[in-house]
Amino acid sequence: MVAGHLADLRDRPTAAAAFRAGIAPDQPDLSGGIGFVDSPRHEGCVDSHAFARRADRTLADLGW
Repeated sequence: MVAGHLADLRDRPTAAAAFRAGIAPDQPDLSGGIGFVDSPRHEGCVDSHAFARRADRTLADLGW
């Protein structure tokens, strides 16, 4: 995603702007149904399968 976004910044600035605008308000649930403890220790915890599904969808949406 980083490489795709950098390429878009160079070659497709409209697509890069759309990406930034699309992710700014996005708050996807990446828990995959896992009940993580609400604590600073678990703040960045995600389910790898839920993350991969979301990443694949984002990549496909942007044509990367």
